Amino acid sequence: MKKILLDGKEVEQLDPESLPVLIHGREGSGASLYTICLAAKWHSQGYEILFLCGHPMAEQEFAREVASDYVNAKFYTQEKTDDFLAALEQDVHHKTIVVVKNIELFDTNILDVVTPIHNLIVSGDVNQSKIKDILIRKKFITEVYFSPLEGKEIPELEKFHGFVASEDYTGVTQLSE
Repeated sequence: MKKILLDGKEVEQLDPESLPVLIHGREGSGASLYTICLAAKWHSQGYEILFLCGHPMAEQEFAREVASDYVNAKFYTQEKTDDFLAALEQDVHHKTIVVVKNIELFDTNILDVVTPIHNLIVSGDVNQSKIKDILIRKKFITEVYFSPLEGKEIPELEKFHGFVASEDYTGVTQLSE
């Protein structure tokens, strides 16, 4: 599993107090792989993962990251949004992380349902999202920017690096083998 680094140091343990998380990045920025690795890290800490994504490649990458059976992770693509919504009603508890990846492909009905969930990760190109204004106004405890987002100031970043801003911390994150 790839390591998540924060200012060059490995993140050993993820903290539920860092949730909900918004990860923004345009295609090719590293935000997508970072999202999958973050979900894999939560999974390694014993959390169940409920994943809605635009493309099936997310599940394939997750399988590579966890390198084991992942019966505690369920994946739904955009075509299976209704199944994802049904799973939300049945499968979400305090040890479940809900991940919505490729948020630019979804509209307000998904955001309305997942917004009340504390253990939430929303990821994608917010600048391309139909619900950009809602996402920018929503209170996320942690925000990670792999590329500039209108209305947010971030420092110049190296490729595949993200700027992390939370209530207690700002810094730079990246993945490492």
